[in-house]
Amino acid sequence: MQSLQPSMNSLDHTLVRLCQLVIQGQKQDSKKYGMVGACVVGPNGEKVGRLNYALGSNRVHAERAALDAYYEKFGEKPPRGSVIVTTLSPCSADNMIGRYAQSCTDLINEAGVHKVYAGYQDPTQPDTNRKFNLEITDNPKIQSLCKRFADTFL
Repeated sequence: MQSLQPSMNSLDHTLVRLCQLVIQGQKQDSKKYGMVGACVVGPNGEKVGRLNYALGSNRVHAERAALDAYYEKFGEKPPRGSVIVTTLSPCSADNMIGRYAQSCTDLINEAGVHKVYAGYQDPTQPDTNRKFNLEITDNPKIQSLCKRFADTFL
């Protein structure tokens, strides 16, 4: 029986593309676009990726931006076997200043996605309330790049 989830090699490739998206966003408008990218990867290879961005005095986190774009494109929750790929593990703190809406962890739990694949794990966020499996890439070059992005604001 074939696995519904993409391979780690494919997920690492998506992380590299997200890193490129972060760099492009910084070149385009560093005040609007942030240093985190996320992508919803469906079981049939469909991908919808976005950067975090400024919305007034708040920031829409990349996971929310990607899920919102997925809903807009497909009109429904990501199907079973979908993975969220992100350059930084999802936030989970309830009292995060400047974040638009609830934590990314709560949002992903509501979306029913059971796996998140990240380039770097945010050491500032509590590891609570998570209903999904969090896996960090084992590629040291990708980890290093994602950490450098995160170090700009952590």
